[in-house]
Amino acid sequence: WISDINQELLTSGAVILPGNKDRGGRSVLQVCTRVQVWASEACSANTLTCLLRYYHSTLRKEMRDQGMAVVIDSREQQPVPALFSSLFEFQTLEPNALYSVLFVVDKDGSAKLDRDLNVQNETFSSLKALLKHIDQTQLTRDLGGTFYYNHEHWISFRQKIEPFASSCCAAIRFLQESR
Repeated sequence: WISDINQELLTSGAVILPGNKDRGGRSVLQVCTRVQVWASEACSANTLTCLLRYYHSTLRKEMRDQGMAVVIDSREQQPVPALFSSLFEFQTLEPNALYSVLFVVDKDGSAKLDRDLNVQNETFSSLKALLKHIDQTQLTRDLGGTFYYNHEHWISFRQKIEPFASSCCAAIRFLQESR
């Protein structure tokens, strides 16, 4: 449930699942390393893994089965080690949950996974190069695209829909048991 996730991390927008897709039709998980929350205790490997598992659980089964494309926007700020640890832990707990990890870095920057996740990973020094994997209409504005996403609205929607869905499931169980 969304209420089980570290709220500081969730509301920071450091890690989002906007609903956009890569060129293969896989869900795109976006990570922005410039957000202040990375310096706080909210960004432990454990809290990040919980957030990744939560996002993954919100996907339809067909989308989960394809794995996610992770875009790490590390322009101006290198990723913290906890991010890599959480990606590794997430992939261990949810095999094949990750399809690829795509790094966006500054022109003279570099980034790479500190452990082998057995997933495709590439580094791009320009947003234009990222278009090889994700169409511009599927990139959010932060990544130079036109895909609209409002994280606050998404959180608000999830906070409303989850209790409703839970009530529906309880009603279905009640009806099935009363036969």
